[in-house]
Amino acid sequence: NHSSVLYRNIGSIPNLFISYSILPLSTILMEAFVFVSIIGAIAVFNFDVFLLLILTVVPTFLLFYYIVRNKIQYIGSQTNELNPKVLKYVFQAIYGYIDTVLLNKETYFLKKYTDLLDKLNKLRVTSYVLNLMPSRVLETVAVMGIAVLILFSILMNDGNVLQLITIFAVAAYRIQQSCCRYRSFQRTF
Repeated sequence: NHSSVLYRNIGSIPNLFISYSILPLSTILMEAFVFVSIIGAIAVFNFDVFLLLILTVVPTFLLFYYIVRNKIQYIGSQTNELNPKVLKYVFQAIYGYIDTVLLNKETYFLKKYTDLLDKLNKLRVTSYVLNLMPSRVLETVAVMGIAVLILFSILMNDGNVLQLITIFAVAAYRIQQSCCRYRSFQRTF
């Protein structure tokens, strides 16, 4: 019996370490490298545009990100509080069924259970919607960045409008993918 546990640990621990530590860390490092390279390329191409984008796009994204993140954390803590209570009523319904029927408390327990389940389901729906928001915020910020570039080009009479928008669009598309990968691996640490 002890040898089977030892065999399992020898076989699974390295795989788990690679899957949950090495791969996410290497992916995050590579995405950070790509992100810094893209930002650096924009800075080299046109430093004024780089500063303008940093001053407009980054604060907007960070503001939305922190608001959504805090709301998701709050909903997660509320869900963690409600789950045991819901399970408690399920347990009571199964193991205390005879007592519940004898005391004529079915509607009381059913109402308690459905009220908690309703709250829990609303929290889950809100959490689902909020988890979709970061990608939508990134898309909105990317459109805002294109608008800033167009406005900059009009005000500065810059003939490189098409080049700037093309570079920014490619960069925004790639950075969005990086952020999505980062968010997916962020949960493993």
